[in-house]
Amino acid sequence: MSLRSTIDVLLRYRRTRMPLRIVGPLVALLCAGALAGGRPGDAVSALLTVCTACTLVLQFRLWDDLADLPADRLADPERVLAGAASLAPFRTAL
Repeated sequence: MSLRSTIDVLLRYRRTRMPLRIVGPLVALLCAGALAGGRPGDAVSALLTVCTACTLVLQFRLWDDLADLPADRLADPERVLAGAASLAPFRTAL
């Protein structure tokens, strides 16, 4: 699988399984929880908090979809993971 096709399949997965209208508030909630007990930091700390929250959301969503893959192949075969020729890009993303 070429690098371009790997990126394409990962972006298609992100668009279909992690829409911004759902992921945005979840990331904001995780960031608020992370920052609630601490003192305000600098911009770098805030950026790292947002990146960590995004990574956690992506990771748990992907783990859940990989765990549900056998059932999704039967019940929802049009999903990106269910129709993927290889799971390597998704496992690498984890």
